[in-house]
Amino acid sequence: MAASLYSIGLSGIQASNALITTTGQNTSNVNTAGFNRQTTVLSSTLNGGVEVRDTERVVDQFLNQQVRADTSLNHYYEKFYQLASTADEIVGDQSVSLNTYLDNMFSALQSVNADPTNLATRDSAFNNFNNMVSQYNELAGFVEDQNQLANNQLNSVIDEINQLSAQVANLNEKILVQETVGGRVANELRDQQEELARSISEMIEVKLSYDSNGLMELQLKNGQPLVLQDDTKTLKLSPNELDPTEYDLTLDFGRYEIGLNNDSLGGQLGALMDYRNDMLTEMDRRLGQQAIVLADTMNEQNKLGLDYNGEYGKNLFSLDAVQINQKADNSSLSHSVKVRPEAGKSSEITTDTYNLTMTSATTFDVKGFDANGKANGVLVSVDLATAVPSADGYVSIPGLGIEVRLQADPTVPFENGDLYQFTPTSGAARGLDVSMGSGEQLALNAPVTVSSASANISDANISLSNITDTDPATSSFVFGGGLDPAAPQSIRFTLSDEYEVLDGGGNVLATVSGVTDYNNLLDQAGLAASGYDVSISSVPTPGDSFAMAFNTAGRGDNFNGLKLAELQNKGVIEGGRSFTQSYTALVTNVGSEARSLKLNLDSSDIVLQQSLNRRDEVSGVSMDEEAVKLVRFQQSYSASAQVITAARDTFQALLSAVR
Repeated sequence: MAASLYSIGLSGIQASNALITTTGQNTSNVNTAGFNRQTTVLSSTLNGGVEVRDTERVVDQFLNQQVRADTSLNHYYEKFYQLASTADEIVGDQSVSLNTYLDNMFSALQSVNADPTNLATRDSAFNNFNNMVSQYNELAGFVEDQNQLANNQLNSVIDEINQLSAQVANLNEKILVQETVGGRVANELRDQQEELARSISEMIEVKLSYDSNGLMELQLKNGQPLVLQDDTKTLKLSPNELDPTEYDLTLDFGRYEIGLNNDSLGGQLGALMDYRNDMLTEMDRRLGQQAIVLADTMNEQNKLGLDYNGEYGKNLFSLDAVQINQKADNSSLSHSVKVRPEAGKSSEITTDTYNLTMTSATTFDVKGFDANGKANGVLVSVDLATAVPSADGYVSIPGLGIEVRLQADPTVPFENGDLYQFTPTSGAARGLDVSMGSGEQLALNAPVTVSSASANISDANISLSNITDTDPATSSFVFGGGLDPAAPQSIRFTLSDEYEVLDGGGNVLATVSGVTDYNNLLDQAGLAASGYDVSISSVPTPGDSFAMAFNTAGRGDNFNGLKLAELQNKGVIEGGRSFTQSYTALVTNVGSEARSLKLNLDSSDIVLQQSLNRRDEVSGVSMDEEAVKLVRFQQSYSASAQVITAARDTFQALLSAVR
């Protein structure tokens, strides 16, 4: 009996000591990140007394997973908002707003229209053109810098994820050794592992599970393995197959790599990918779209006038060549594929990406994809054998505002499956430049003058209604200036509703009868290809005649200058937006996204704190609770010691009785 009482007391002391030790471990780690409260499990023995079975962590894996998910979402919004707010501050600042520079440019153009002969106002306009282009370049440069910053931060985040993943795998090895060979539960190591998993979730959302040995496994949100026992898969940025300057997120399995879906990666990594691939890409392409339309519309309009020196208008702006990317396994890397915006068709330009795929040596398909890489329904097939190329070999792609020139390697024809990819608007704002050398090249003057014969009886006046083409190859204008002798140069009314169109030699080119509309008379006569047209203000008298001639000396004319100025408010960009409306929409979109991210960040802060509180209620250390336990365990320790004392006294009494 005494021996049994002694062993019971001893087991009680050992159990109380274990409980006190656990309490001490809890209180000493109250401020340790990732520490989970521990509890010692006791059980009674068949022979009496108590047995220390194990010391366990108090963990609710569901709550921990929720904390990791909420942590990932919170850091996603925090990082994305930080980046987006920077972009919002830049594009939304009035001092750097493109609209300010566009307004200044068109205001300067209006000043030149007020006095086309004033070289000082032309110089001022030229400077404003340059300032406007510089601002496009600067904003595009900001987007490029942000893209590079995002790539640099992506590499840093990926390196940290890989390092933390390797630490998780290393702890798996240590846990396995400690719990199998050492025979001790590795509570502290498991806490360290879960804290590493939480740290990883700040950068990318991960799911946690345990294998049959209780070793931690980490998977990405879409199921790809990141850590399996002591093995890790490496995240990396790999050059895009079609565009080596762009990088895709991949998971390296050693012998091969798999591309990862960029959607909903979570954490800082997801924020950086979405900022780079969505917001920055959208900004770059929208700016590029504006640059292309601005250059095209202004260039085409300027070509319809005469400049200060009486020469045909030339391009005011230039653009860099569209970048073409191709598959490495194309039939030849020496094939020449070029793409450019089609003159006069820039309103059809979108921000989409296109794949040009050869279906034979002379045919190809052009398929469109939006900024997220999803097919947009555009599919155009072109047969080079039947298509009519331009003078320099470009073929128009209907409805897309672009044209393509294909020249095969002389030794290798195009083959089925040869693939080329391009995004016309990508980088276009960065490549916008002023091509005119001075303000004198602003072609404000009309190339045609009109006059009414002095002998006319009626009060009807002739006016120039339109200039559509000054290219000597396709119009009635001639190289070096002037009208072709066979061009329409006068109109003679034989009746009030009938007129003849005559060339420079007096030959009748066309006769029109039954006239009710006195606008665009050359078009009514089937002579629209002349490149110019005229209108009459009222019903003429039979015998009235009107003349048209090349503008050989007019410097004070602003007919075409007004047309240039009118482009400011025309809906020439996709969707019928003007230049200022398009940029305003860009600013609004960026600002709206930044505000939405801020709201989501504030909300995720609250949700994360709630998750942390729920987890701490289960796994956190309460100093008050541990203090109460410590008193109780000390009392149980003392009581067990008294049991041993009683057992000793009883045993001494028994010995004394038998002496």
